[in-house]
Amino acid sequence: MTKKRNQKGLDIAVLLITVAVVFLVNYIGSFWFGRLDLTSEKRYSLSEATRSQVTELEDVVFVKVYLEGDLPAALKRLQQSVKEILDEYRAYSNGNFEYEFVNPAISENEEENKQVFDQLLEKGLLYTNLEFQEGDISSKKIIFPGAIFSYREQEIPLQILPPQNTNDPLIEINRAINQLEYNISSTIKKLTREKRQTISFLQGHGELTGIEVADISRVLGDFYNLRADTIEGRLDALENLDGLIIAGPDSSFSDKDKFILDQFVMNGGRIMWLVAPVSISMDSLRDKRYTMSLPKQVRVEDMLFRYGVRLNTNLLMDMQCLTIPVDVSPVPEQPNYKPKPWFYYPLLTPAANHPIVTSIGPVKSEFVSSIDTLKTSVDVRKTVLLTTSKYTKVINSPSRVSLNILRNRPDERQFAGPARAAAVLLEGEFESAFAKLLPPEMYNIEGLKIKEKSVPNRMIVVADADIIRNPVNQARQQFFPLGYDRFSRQTFSNRDFLYNAINYLFEDEELIETRSKDFEIRLLDENRIQTERTFWQVANFGVPIVLVVLFGLSWYAVRRRKYAS
Repeated sequence: MTKKRNQKGLDIAVLLITVAVVFLVNYIGSFWFGRLDLTSEKRYSLSEATRSQVTELEDVVFVKVYLEGDLPAALKRLQQSVKEILDEYRAYSNGNFEYEFVNPAISENEEENKQVFDQLLEKGLLYTNLEFQEGDISSKKIIFPGAIFSYREQEIPLQILPPQNTNDPLIEINRAINQLEYNISSTIKKLTREKRQTISFLQGHGELTGIEVADISRVLGDFYNLRADTIEGRLDALENLDGLIIAGPDSSFSDKDKFILDQFVMNGGRIMWLVAPVSISMDSLRDKRYTMSLPKQVRVEDMLFRYGVRLNTNLLMDMQCLTIPVDVSPVPEQPNYKPKPWFYYPLLTPAANHPIVTSIGPVKSEFVSSIDTLKTSVDVRKTVLLTTSKYTKVINSPSRVSLNILRNRPDERQFAGPARAAAVLLEGEFESAFAKLLPPEMYNIEGLKIKEKSVPNRMIVVADADIIRNPVNQARQQFFPLGYDRFSRQTFSNRDFLYNAINYLFEDEELIETRSKDFEIRLLDENRIQTERTFWQVANFGVPIVLVVLFGLSWYAVRRRKYAS
């Protein structure tokens, strides 16, 4: 009896201690917040920049997600991924982030559903027509895979899954899952940003027109104030500007304009230079099937040389390139067009593990030249961002460019490389290009002050203006997505590169950080699903039951042996 009373007292003591520990742990947990992600690529963890962004929200961001209802399995995976990441945002938001999932086609009345669809279209969401093959059953689904973000008096749409532009919807869904954090964070930033920096597209030297840069302008316009400016020798022409995009000048800069640009850099202005050192007549190439590449006299090369790079007057030919349709028929009256590699249109690839180019794909270019980095008298860090492949051939200008090279198979020995730089990031304190020599027209300006060394600054130099040029239908005044190739119907990563580059120039690394995150999408093997379905169903349902039964029998045997003694 005494032994039983002691055992009972011990059990009560253990119970009380356990309850006390549980209460103590919960009490301590009320003062400390943490989440544990055991996935190898930290799939369910927000970046530090995103956590900081959502923690500092001053008011409630409400998200209405239109991914609900009877969805195919692949879309259910997208839906689950969206829920998981929105839960993470809500967990760190201090109560300032809420969401709900809505089925836009919940009504049985087709007319009511159409009204809802029209409202979503007016708000900026696009529908997607997806076709899925699940076993022997093929199904089509029209959905609005997007969300509306609301903050105070503003609303912004987010297209979670863009309209399908590949034959495999799973590719688009995987890409959408990969970019969820970036897309959500950038949308929140659009809603909550109070002060915008101002960027100007420089004009007056034959630069690309507004419609030729319309696509990147549309993207940047969500985050920056955009405008167009000319210098025309005015010392105050670049006042109240934070940055410049110089896209494709084809005429010379005057010394006075160069001086104004130089002092803009010295005072902290950020510039993205997209300058083609070589001129090509596309009209001659189309009409005569040949043209000449000639050095272009823009007269900014000396400035860039002083800052740390040299633009070479050459053309890069690369076996990793775009294709163009060529008539291979011997009979002119019966044309037969086939795609042939056009080596003058290299596909540029990331050259460094840098936030600007991490996780982006190939970048489409046309008649690109090479860039050399130089040692400067001041400390300037140079980072090569984009290069050609190792199968590169360099053609110095002037040279003949002819479509006749498509007739014969290329001699691969001539494409021996090495890879050549086409885009370079410069960071540091730049020396003024006019530190020792002032333009004559500046001598008599009273009170003129020259800054000979810049504040810490950044600039990006690209030896091709076509990287930023979106295709244009001039007859309709219609532009196509940046990086779109109308022959292959592929869209390359030009927009991603330029957008990341501008964000980095203006020290907006948090957006780049979230965009650069990448994780592996572990897809199920469809063939094994079909051939091994029964086995895995039995394994998933039967094995746990067997384990529970075995555990119960073992526990029964242990207790029987213990109390029998």
